[in-house]
Amino acid sequence: MMTMTRLVSAIMVAFLGWIVSGMVKVQVLEVYDTYNFGKFVGLTLLIGWMCGWFIIGGRANGRLGFGTAPAVGVSAVAMMVFWVLLLVSFNEMLRQAMERRFRGAMEAINEIPIIAIDYGQYLMTKEILLTLLIGAMVIGWLADLSARLWK
Repeated sequence: MMTMTRLVSAIMVAFLGWIVSGMVKVQVLEVYDTYNFGKFVGLTLLIGWMCGWFIIGGRANGRLGFGTAPAVGVSAVAMMVFWVLLLVSFNEMLRQAMERRFRGAMEAINEIPIIAIDYGQYLMTKEILLTLLIGAMVIGWLADLSARLWK
């Protein structure tokens, strides 16, 4: 059901995903001079929208409180990071499989976590981690506040 809390939550998490994906692009371009990101930002926006809509929007009711609301925001942002890493790693595995870098399907599937760890290392900077954590906490509070305002 469409509620203002779901809409506000989805917009905020997608916006945080957009900010962090730009920071990740800068990190990757420092390592590689050129890199084809494809639809990375669009995927991050879509996954962020869905995590905000379903995870935060479904739980924010205006009565979460000062401690629980940030936890809901952190869980939604953590799920966004997980799904984006999983899908980007799966896409990279498919690209490598089309170049015949694997001997079989199981070797290709087993490579997904390794690729995800490699990509996840770009998130392990102080700026990105603080942006994710503080942004998630603020999003949780604002989503709970929006649920109070638009009951």
